[in-house]
Amino acid sequence: MQEALTNTLKHAPAGTRAEVRIHCAPAAVTVDVTDDNPAPRPATASGQGIPGMRERAAAHGGTLSAGPLPDGGWAVRARLRLGGGPAASA
Repeated sequence: MQEALTNTLKHAPAGTRAEVRIHCAPAAVTVDVTDDNPAPRPATASGQGIPGMRERAAAHGGTLSAGPLPDGGWAVRARLRLGGGPAASA
């Protein structure tokens, strides 16, 4: 999720606030990074930051979502399963 904070620094104007929330549960940990950047950003990034974060989350049996918030700002959410690597195939 360091990449999410780096993206805030890279794409948001000075004065933008970022917030990190971590929720631990027995089966998973969820990390949310949001910012209040009022400037619109495209819903899909042209670089490798978000796709790379998705790949790293998936490598550990998790998921990652990222996109603009309805009232402005940006959100990144990673959910990682605890106690194992990639999810088993069915």
